[in-house]
Amino acid sequence: MTFCSNCGAQLEPNEHFCVKCGTAVAGAAAAAPTPAPVAVAPVPAQPYIPAPPAAVQHPPAQPYAAYPPGPVPIPMPMPAEPKRSNMATWIGVAVLALGGYYYYTTHQGAAPAATPPAATPPAGSAPAPGTPPPAANPGAAPESGTNAALTKLQVFTAHWDAVNGFISISNAQWKNTSTVTIQSANLECDQFDAKGTDLDEMQTTLNGPVPAGDTFTFPTFQMGAVAANLDHVTCSIMHIKQPTGQ
Repeated sequence: MTFCSNCGAQLEPNEHFCVKCGTAVAGAAAAAPTPAPVAVAPVPAQPYIPAPPAAVQHPPAQPYAAYPPGPVPIPMPMPAEPKRSNMATWIGVAVLALGGYYYYTTHQGAAPAATPPAATPPAGSAPAPGTPPPAANPGAAPESGTNAALTKLQVFTAHWDAVNGFISISNAQWKNTSTVTIQSANLECDQFDAKGTDLDEMQTTLNGPVPAGDTFTFPTFQMGAVAANLDHVTCSIMHIKQPTGQ
């Protein structure tokens, strides 16, 4: 075991200096001398020489082509493409037209009736006080005897309308102003235009019996198809039938 000769610190084998005070250990090999630095000659800087630009290859110039004199062509405009018809639009127009025609044919009867011929008052209007019952249609065969007199005592009032192309009679009442019972009656309705021309005659049978002085009310019924240029309708009882034995 070896101790430092200066500070007495214990030394490890093969130590050349004391780790505590740094004193060289007696008998240790001398430290190898540090080699002197070798001088290196500096390398001179080389100047920067730029590389020459690469040669650019250009295509040879083309000679100018001279065109002969003449008219300069003018581009023609393209024709406009025709618009396609809109099927939905045409269907809508057709539906509106049909609706208008239906409204016209079904509501023209609601217009105020013009003044009818003096012989027959308009349907739906009650006779004025003191006015005799409607007379028979001049074009019909006149009745004779008692039946003709009883026919004049029958009063028919109603309201007419053009519904779905047909004459509809509503609020119809048959009043027997005679003193005997009437079994049935023949009702005639005439269609007139605005000038009073008779366009069509329609007939039906009214079934009773209707006692003397009594009024019989009928439900709504149809008389016939609407004539062209219809303006108003008049209805009156043309013939009557009495019960057997009267």
